[in-house]
Amino acid sequence: METAAEHVTANLLGMVNEDDIGAVVNAQRQMLGRFEKTNEMLINFNALSASRFPIMSERFQQHTHALTELKRDLDTIFRRIRNLQRKLERQHPQAFQAQTIPHSDPESSAHGTEARDEDGGEGLSCSVDS
Repeated sequence: METAAEHVTANLLGMVNEDDIGAVVNAQRQMLGRFEKTNEMLINFNALSASRFPIMSERFQQHTHALTELKRDLDTIFRRIRNLQRKLERQHPQAFQAQTIPHSDPESSAHGTEARDEDGGEGLSCSVDS
């Protein structure tokens, strides 16, 4: 005689279609293959990235250092130019009065403010006749 549990199990097994189970198993195998290929590609990518990172990091540091040096050099050049402008203005004030043209920055004039350089002075475009 069959118990209730065996009867329920037998009825459930009878409801399952073997073709559907086979299709699910095949789909899972295909997905497993895809996941394994993807995993292999990611492993290769990570290995390549790990080998190239130190090289690129060093190049990035070199370029950052070069840009820092260039900025420092430009700051020095612009400071010297401003000093020369002030010196020439003290030596030839009449030429500067006649030749001084206020420099307007399109961005600052849109906001109603005058352009100022790093030292807080007005930006001047000057030429001195010799």
